[in-house]
Amino acid sequence: ENFEISIKINPYYSKTYLELGNVYQISGKDLLAQSFYKQAILLDKNCANAYHRLADNQKKLNQLDQALINYEIATNLNPHSDYLLGYSTFIKMKLCLWEDIENSKSELITGINAGKKVSTPFMIQALIDDPNIQKKASEIFSKNQHSNINKFPSNKIFKKHKKIKVGYFSPDFSNHPIAFLTSEMYGLHDKNNFEIYAFSFGLDNRDDFNIRIIEGVDKYFNVRLMSNEEIVNLAKSNEIDIAIDLTGYTKGNRSSIFAMRVAPIQISYAGFLGPMGKNCHDYLIADEIIIENQNKKFFHEKIIFLPSYQVNQSYKPIPIENVNKSTYNLPKKSFVFGCFNSSYKISPETFHTWTKILKNVDESILFLIENNETTKRNLKKEAQKRGVNPNRIIFGEHLPRAEHFKRYHLVDLFLDTHPYNGGTTTSDALSMGLPVITFQGKSFSSRLCSSILNSANLNELITDTRKKYILLATELALKENKLKNIKNKLINNLSSSKLYNPKNFTRSLENAFQIAYEQKKNGKSYNHIYIK
Repeated sequence: ENFEISIKINPYYSKTYLELGNVYQISGKDLLAQSFYKQAILLDKNCANAYHRLADNQKKLNQLDQALINYEIATNLNPHSDYLLGYSTFIKMKLCLWEDIENSKSELITGINAGKKVSTPFMIQALIDDPNIQKKASEIFSKNQHSNINKFPSNKIFKKHKKIKVGYFSPDFSNHPIAFLTSEMYGLHDKNNFEIYAFSFGLDNRDDFNIRIIEGVDKYFNVRLMSNEEIVNLAKSNEIDIAIDLTGYTKGNRSSIFAMRVAPIQISYAGFLGPMGKNCHDYLIADEIIIENQNKKFFHEKIIFLPSYQVNQSYKPIPIENVNKSTYNLPKKSFVFGCFNSSYKISPETFHTWTKILKNVDESILFLIENNETTKRNLKKEAQKRGVNPNRIIFGEHLPRAEHFKRYHLVDLFLDTHPYNGGTTTSDALSMGLPVITFQGKSFSSRLCSSILNSANLNELITDTRKKYILLATELALKENKLKNIKNKLINNLSSSKLYNPKNFTRSLENAFQIAYEQKKNGKSYNHIYIK
């Protein structure tokens, strides 16, 4: 209201429009925010911050081409603006514009090593397979985001409850990979020993996943319109003992409530694949494949090592009817390699290995998912540069989940990305009887697929060099019996594998909760927790 009064008093002051745009952006009124950012630019064409905020808005609305233009204008006006290099580089990755990606990565590494605010941590995970750089990026971001936050006074364990009170915090309790993976877990908790709460930062769209989560917990709060302080007070009034952050530094996060200490024990899981920086979380959930012993030093949190990392719903065969290649413009007799990971995960190196595989397997094609025309055009150009007919790259559009699942039956072999692996896409593929091969790296995000394959008892599909990745993909495509044997093994293992046993996963998680609770209650310092 005061900004609107200010505009009436002086309609020519650009900063008022910029700040009003920020208010609407925070309120989720994206198109309205965009109109005010554009008005600010009309009044002051040298306002780097207005271009930066407009680009952020356009990125959110998937207007990637326009976002990149405005990020570049903002960079020209103020090359040292916080996180701008990371944002513009990430947009280039989404658009598969790779001409100067290596220079950008070098700049990012140099900036992070110098302690500069060049990128948010999430973007680094998709660009740089180095756990030390990822740790430093989180430290810089966490210090900047949370340095002025006052922690709430009490960090002591609450009075002994009959049941340990566990709160899950996320904006993604509907129509999102987090909901797809976790929706069954909440109702499987032992309600004799645990009281389960959910705190939603997002819209509840009442889809099947959302309803299942609401019905699976003891208490469900939608706190989207609450301030961070109000959320912390709500959690403390309910005496939450353990808070699980399912978002980290991904879209829609409220990381500040963890910096304020929303609960005596705070744990990071699933949404963000890396360290959160200092003073946010006490523990991070992983397994011994994702974080090797020598890599524990790259995490500020103590690690809860579970027998398997990724929770899923119980395995249930999905009947697929009337699915044929022609429906999706796939050649009938071609061997189909597929990857349904987001385009920002397709690094130049990953795509280069894919084109080598295509060259090794005559008439094979690569099936990808993408709605952005610029991304499609750039990937076809990159294929041609590498001597592969661009018509061998075929794109499908984003579809509702039930429809999308049909397409897994049309793929012969799923190719994972590096350094940011597929998570939900990997377990979805395996659940449909589709083998996935991965190139295992050094960082959390580049070892996730290896963890999932291990849980499905398919370690033979994990490679540790690009050369081995290419050779394995080629061999499986050319040796029909070998691929058939792996598919049979996968299908026979599905119902008994750790990957699709949320009941066992939940028991392991509860064991970890009990240990963490006892450590805190008895005043002991935090230690790594190993659940066998």
